[in-house]
Amino acid sequence: MKPNNKPPIPRLDHKRIDELFEALPPLGSREYLERIKQAPASELPAQVLVRAYRQLPPGSPEATATLSRLLGNYDRDGYLAPLWQAARHRLSGRDWFGVEDLVAGAIEEIVDTLSGPRGKGADTAWIAFLHQRLEDAYRALVGRRGERQDVEKAEPTLNEDGELIDALERVASEEAAATDWHGRVEGNDVEWMEQFVARELAKIADDNIREVARDLFSPKPTSMKELENRYSVDRFQIHRWREIARTKIYAALQRQSERDIDISWLKAR
Repeated sequence: MKPNNKPPIPRLDHKRIDELFEALPPLGSREYLERIKQAPASELPAQVLVRAYRQLPPGSPEATATLSRLLGNYDRDGYLAPLWQAARHRLSGRDWFGVEDLVAGAIEEIVDTLSGPRGKGADTAWIAFLHQRLEDAYRALVGRRGERQDVEKAEPTLNEDGELIDALERVASEEAAATDWHGRVEGNDVEWMEQFVARELAKIADDNIREVARDLFSPKPTSMKELENRYSVDRFQIHRWREIARTKIYAALQRQSERDIDISWLKAR
C-alpha cells in the first residue's frame, strides 16, 4: 500500500453532490458498472460513490465495484488523500506501528461501517467520516487508554546513588514490581496464584512472549539488558512482550471464579 501523493478532490456542496448522483445510470445496470470503472474522479467524487454504495444491495457486483473504486485506487483518484494526511499527523513517538498500518486499519473500519448506521452522512461529510474511522483504528491499535503504546523515550535519570538509570530499565523494574504477587496475596492463595499464572502463560503460542512472561512473573525477573542479549532484540520489543503477558494474566484473573482476590496491583503500572 502506497500513500497518495495527489491532491484530494475538492469539497463539494450538497447541491453539486445531488446533481452528480442524479447523473449516474440506474444503480443496478450494466451502464452503471461501466461508469464506475471508467469515469474520471471529477464525475465520481467520493461523496457520490458513498451515496450509491449505501443504496446498493450488500455484496452485489455493483456494490463491490463501487467500494473497489472508492478504496482501491490510492494513487489515481485521491479519495483517501485526507486519510493519509491525517494518519501522518496522528502518529506519535510512542506508537509501535507506521502510517501504512494505521491507514490499513482505517480502511478496515470504513469497510465495516460504511453501509451501516455509522456510515450515515458519509456522502456529505466524507473527510469527517475518514477522520472518525482513523480514530477508531488508532484506538484499536493502542488501546482506549494508550495501554499498548510504547513507553516514552525519556533521557536517563540519576538514582539516589548518582548512577544513570535508563528510562526503560526503570519501567522494567516497575513492571516487575507490578507482577510480583509475593507479599500481595494471602498466604493460602500464593500456591493457587502460581499454578493459575503457569496455566495461563502456557496458553501463549509465541515462544518468546511465553518465556519472557514466565521470567517476568518469577520471583526475580531478569534485567532488561540480559533479555536483550538473550533474544537479540531491543528493549522496546521486550517491553511489548511483557505488556502482552501482563494484560493476558490480568484479563484471565478478571474472568476466573475460583478465588476472590484483589488484583488491582497487577493493573497498576
